[in-house]
Amino acid sequence: MMASYLIGYVGFILPTLRLNDVFGRTATFWFGIALFVVFTGVAGHAETALRFAILRAFQGTGAAIITSNALQVVGAQTSDRSRPLFVGALAAAQLLGVGAAHIIGGKLAVDGHFRWGVYLAAPLAAAPAILCTPALVRLDQIAPAHRKGSLLSRLMKYDLVGTVLLVGAATMLTSGLTFGGNEHAWSSATTLCLIVFGSVSAVLFLLWEKLGASHPIFNTLWLRERNLQISMVSVLLISMTVFASAVFIPIMYLTARTKTTDVAGR
Repeated sequence: MMASYLIGYVGFILPTLRLNDVFGRTATFWFGIALFVVFTGVAGHAETALRFAILRAFQGTGAAIITSNALQVVGAQTSDRSRPLFVGALAAAQLLGVGAAHIIGGKLAVDGHFRWGVYLAAPLAAAPAILCTPALVRLDQIAPAHRKGSLLSRLMKYDLVGTVLLVGAATMLTSGLTFGGNEHAWSSATTLCLIVFGSVSAVLFLLWEKLGASHPIFNTLWLRERNLQISMVSVLLISMTVFASAVFIPIMYLTARTKTTDVAGR
């Protein structure tokens, strides 16, 4: 369930930058909020774990659009000197929210109100809507070059091939690493195909962005920046630790130690 959410989240952080050029930042941002709220509510009524996981992927897509635009607001509204402080504060606030959600959700679940933990996403989404919309409207008034012309002409410039390759790579790699050793053995055809084809899709994505895309969603020149390379590796390792702690420690308390959800949440 966590992996399916991250598939949508990872797959649409970068494409959001180009969707903003097509539809405008404000419209794209509100679409992300609507997507997140709607699929959160629908997921709360899912009757099976598989259906819940699939709906969570769409929820993650909405969260990616919201997060990407929030980062753009920080980038556009801060100076070079103050930007690192605000980006760090944004990351800290996100992690604080994750911790609070575990505590609140665990208490609601133990009291038999699990779905209310899902429904709370709707009013909570009002906060970024109110805080970010004015800044996004101001940014939209400075129209980028790609927004000139008709909607059809802007859509034709959108990097659809790159988006499909990126989402495909995220879906296959995440699914392969999730199912491997669990539902399927690491040596099984299913696991190996997901990992191999996901890796191939990732390589094809980078090649397409560098050689084929006229308006790429990923600038391959970023990979030449040594500081960025170090940061990406560091964030990858930190994220593995954070998500392992956030997901598997509560599961361990629920299963191995047979604790209640409020204890696991804390």
